[in-house]
Amino acid sequence: MKDMIEYLREFDKKRMWNHYDEAKTPEEKLEVLQKQIVSLLGEFGEFANLVKKYRRDGTWYPEKLKEEVTDMFIFLLKITQTLEMDLEEEFYKKMKINEERFKDFIKGD
Repeated sequence: MKDMIEYLREFDKKRMWNHYDEAKTPEEKLEVLQKQIVSLLGEFGEFANLVKKYRRDGTWYPEKLKEEVTDMFIFLLKITQTLEMDLEEEFYKKMKINEERFKDFIKGD
């Protein structure tokens, strides 16, 4: 995960797209987050349209679907950088909460 984030940061820095590194105040972070959320939702919409197209006319584009999921992941990583969070650490912390929360849903062998 750390290698991917570093790669993304270098990629964005070269293009002056690393606004998540420059935002320091809550107001600046909020502005960056708003743009990132719009971008993330745009990618999600493209993914949803591909799924809708398959349901509508049977056109299946697995490579395009994978590309859109990857675009969503990239914007999600950018959001984590704006929030200065360790996504891997937060994932495991949340999964421990979910293990306890959903322990009664475990199916028998």
